[in-house]
Amino acid sequence: MKITPPLKKLIEKYSSTVSIEVFEQIFIDASSENVKSKYRYIEQVLKTLDEKNIKTIDEYLKDKEVFKNSKTNTKTQNNTKLNPK
Repeated sequence: MKITPPLKKLIEKYSSTVSIEVFEQIFIDASSENVKSKYRYIEQVLKTLDEKNIKTIDEYLKDKEVFKNSKTNTKTQNNTKLNPK
């Protein structure tokens, strides 16, 4: 992933509030082929972490798991509504 001037500013903005381990995980996640706009993904994740006051890797991974489970539950509920028994 290439570090552009806007991305550098974003990193500098959040460097005092987010741990280096969190940045590392965000960059790993953003490098996935499923993520189309790497900058927008990183920007949104950092903004959300700031809003939720998440600073450590443990907090980040826990929040990520909660989000993942909520998406799974939503899909299950939607499938139930579409295909009632």
